[in-house]
Amino acid sequence: MKIAFLIGVSEYTTQNPLPACENDAMGMANIIKDIANYDDVLVLTKQETVSENVNSKLIKFIEDYKKQSIDELFFYFSGHGLYNDNELFFILSDYQESRKRQTSLLNSELDLLFKSLNPKLIVKVIDACNAGIQYIKNTENAAIKTILETSQNQFNSCYFMFSSQKNQASYINDNNRFSDFTNSFIMSLTNREGDIRYKDITNYISDDFENNRRQTPLFINQAQLTEKFAFIDKSAIDIIKKQILNIEKQNNIVNELENKNSEPTLKDIIELDNQRYITKEHALDILNEIKSKFENYVLPIELNELYEVTCLICSSNDRTFNIEKSSEIGKWLKNNENNFFAKPTYKEETYKKMVPVKNMFSIIAGSYDEKEVIATRTVVDAFNVNFDTPLYALRLYIKPKENYQNIRPFDVTMVFLISKVDLKIFYYFATYKETSWNYYKSDDKISWQSIDFQLKNFNIEDLTGITENFERFILENLSKEFRYIDNNKIINI
Repeated sequence: MKIAFLIGVSEYTTQNPLPACENDAMGMANIIKDIANYDDVLVLTKQETVSENVNSKLIKFIEDYKKQSIDELFFYFSGHGLYNDNELFFILSDYQESRKRQTSLLNSELDLLFKSLNPKLIVKVIDACNAGIQYIKNTENAAIKTILETSQNQFNSCYFMFSSQKNQASYINDNNRFSDFTNSFIMSLTNREGDIRYKDITNYISDDFENNRRQTPLFINQAQLTEKFAFIDKSAIDIIKKQILNIEKQNNIVNELENKNSEPTLKDIIELDNQRYITKEHALDILNEIKSKFENYVLPIELNELYEVTCLICSSNDRTFNIEKSSEIGKWLKNNENNFFAKPTYKEETYKKMVPVKNMFSIIAGSYDEKEVIATRTVVDAFNVNFDTPLYALRLYIKPKENYQNIRPFDVTMVFLISKVDLKIFYYFATYKETSWNYYKSDDKISWQSIDFQLKNFNIEDLTGITENFERFILENLSKEFRYIDNNKIINI
């Protein structure tokens, strides 16, 4: 019997959202069920990825198969990962640092649970993404290898596949639905027909990332290298390309070319690529739709009784508020190749530096004294958009109602970068402190996050995750400040 347990965590209460991770898990699950022919596949995404649900489903999954003979056990995780205290944590939706063992899956505990099933082969595929604290890719490779090798020794045969190594993040290409590592795993199955071994998959992924300096997958195995993942024929490749990778016949030109069995012309390729692009009018319609959504935003009832909402809009011609740390967006535009209609702005700044003092005596002696001088340099200051837009930036300012003098304001600030193909939203959540009577200043500890969309397939409901995370952010800050206990879970102060 072949069984599989897959988790894709896209939404987090305390970490950056990872929109691709749900696609990762669902794509892998479809392959496991339809191509690799596993007997039972359990996949958890969306609201199912909170710790209480994951743990209960995992335990039931193990108990259901304790008396069965397991030929192969496949575990897949896409989401945030943490390395701490010589342990790997696979972080779940409701992760809290103060409760990290309760709100994560521990690699060592997973090993014990999986070992209890005594599988003939275990496969663990981890596409864990970096998100601002010391995550899996920000650790020493030797430490990770030590843990994985210890884990490896608990099983008769195993393959462990991790998306990247030390000081690295896991990425997603704007043209893909999946994280790059998972996308490479799936693409490896379209490379040729016949039996596909796990070693064939790791070989393909290794070659795929050969020249990728920012991400290098890590593989550890203890097996015969003959173990097969699936048999792939032409129909399987078609299923993967059309239903999973979404590489479909995009227009009548492709159909005609296939019928004629001829190679596409340059014009054909250009017309195919043109399917991704939208007009300026379409882009402005999307921005106006986003603007309208947030102008009509209503707080959930538990906050609506305490706060009132003000929606502030910046257009390219009217900037109604200052954007904190806008230089960070300018630096991103400078350092990342992109086609967004925006550019960094610069300023001159002065700084102190030491320079040698040269005179006849120092030249003869061959040594120099130094003196401090004031110099200037050009640095990124902020950014500008290059076209007239109704929505340059937006802020939802959550202000306490007048009769509540004991609670602070909050805000979510968003910046919208757009091209003919993509929409990139930078955003941060901010708290405020009272510096004078009813005068507040935003906290300096803000951190930009971002989320990407393809404009051709944009759905306004895709932005709901930002507001839901913002609402959680407010409630968690208030609960912490007022020592509120919810569902018998004490929030550490």
